[in-house]
Amino acid sequence: MADTVYQAFAETCQRFPSRPALMHKLQGRYRIITFQELSQMIDEVAAGLAEDGVRPGSMVGIYSYNRPEWVIADMATIKLGAVVVPVYHTLPEESVGYILRDAGVTHLFVETPELFATVTRLLPTLPNLKEVITFFKPPPKTGSGPKLLSIEMLRRAGTEALSSNPDLGRPHP
Repeated sequence: MADTVYQAFAETCQRFPSRPALMHKLQGRYRIITFQELSQMIDEVAAGLAEDGVRPGSMVGIYSYNRPEWVIADMATIKLGAVVVPVYHTLPEESVGYILRDAGVTHLFVETPELFATVTRLLPTLPNLKEVITFFKPPPKTGSGPKLLSIEMLRRAGTEALSSNPDLGRPHP
């Protein structure tokens, strides 16, 4: 029997690798993501996050509406023993800033360019923020501030890191 949410997920992936885990609409058609595919994406993101300094107890924010990337970011964070800080996409800017500061979020997943614009305005007030990961192609980075990359870039970095260190991003007990 599983002791953690991540262990329950991993057991489900082992038992039903080819079954649908998620469905999402892409260009007017539903696309299925199997448990095996979802598990691989989570492993890659977890390794990328671990490579970028996420450890047990780290605060990782997700500023997004429900979508597959939300689940991937959530489970990758949980896998590492870090804390997920959900930030509702409908909150006013002041509330978003308060939550990110109060929690001490160091890594933040952001869904859209509009939400990213809110984060950009808040950057001077977010001293703990080290990395922003977008669910879209991010604009070029200008100036100093947190590292900026897309979830696809993070997955690629995680894949590379796993090739040299297969234990990276191992589940935290």
